[in-house]
Amino acid sequence: MNRDLRYASIREKEIMKREKYHILNSGFKRLLVLTSLFSLLSSLCLHGAFKDSGWGVRPAGMGGAFCAVSNDANAPLYNPAGMSQIERKQATLMYAKPYWGLDIGDADLSLNFLSCIYPVEDIGVFGTGVTYFSDGLTYDEIAVFVSGAKNMNDIFSNFKHEISLGINLKYLYHAYDLDARTLNDPVFSGGDSKGAFAADIGLFTIPVPEHIPNLRSGVSVKNIGRPDVGLYSDDIVPLETRVGFAYDIGEKDSDEMLITCAFDLSYREKDMNAHIGTEAWIMERMLGVRAGGNQKEFTGGFSVVYPVIKEKMDICFDYSLAWPLYINDSNGTHRLALGAKY
Repeated sequence: MNRDLRYASIREKEIMKREKYHILNSGFKRLLVLTSLFSLLSSLCLHGAFKDSGWGVRPAGMGGAFCAVSNDANAPLYNPAGMSQIERKQATLMYAKPYWGLDIGDADLSLNFLSCIYPVEDIGVFGTGVTYFSDGLTYDEIAVFVSGAKNMNDIFSNFKHEISLGINLKYLYHAYDLDARTLNDPVFSGGDSKGAFAADIGLFTIPVPEHIPNLRSGVSVKNIGRPDVGLYSDDIVPLETRVGFAYDIGEKDSDEMLITCAFDLSYREKDMNAHIGTEAWIMERMLGVRAGGNQKEFTGGFSVVYPVIKEKMDICFDYSLAWPLYINDSNGTHRLALGAKY
């Protein structure tokens, strides 16, 4: 939970105790909703400051095991180096409804994500995008990024292994919607919003191409520079490290069935999580089905691809469901995305 918000909540409670506000005061009711909401998110380790909340429908359907897959418009948020695998321009637009059906008062949680990828022949692959989290009530969080990836074998032809490097440059921004009770609180004396720059780096490789050509691996480190997004006191966005492996069963460049099995380990501020997922493309790769999980949820999903112009433009619809393991009275987190390759 963001320490500024936690401090504000505690301070608000003390002010109400001293001034003996009545329990039905509208500001107090709003505070209760806010405190309950962020206590919920904190207990699930879902949404610390700029923590990965499961961006991207396809990765979420695989339990978050995507570091060594990273071959579509979701790549920048899991391993920017994986973009080097992309040969066609791509775009994806996602909307997610976390914990659908859960009673959290007036709050309306939502996740939104837009990403565009643009390969440039003989130069590299570039991307840009934005993520947006909102509780629909008092808090908004935005990250804007630009990305680049390059296959190092294009530069160093004597490399025995396929190796790619990638980077994200991003701006992190969050803001609070203040009311009459919090407007003059010292916590917000410096303003109700804060932004900072940071960077992510990634490595993608096919480690043993001669013997196991279908094995891929990846490493990414996020939030380099450890940006401070605190309003009243320091709130350092911690480093996130992810290591992943993926193995394909089938030929990548054919229309036959392709199965991918993936495994990631992620670590952020003493929180380690294991992610496992699998994906199968069938029906001439027009239908993809996937399943996975991690220590917090079970996941599944599917994709339907429609070739608008054969071999030139495809439209893709993605859906995933994440079922939380540690919360009741929820119908899960639902994600929808519409994408295009051209």
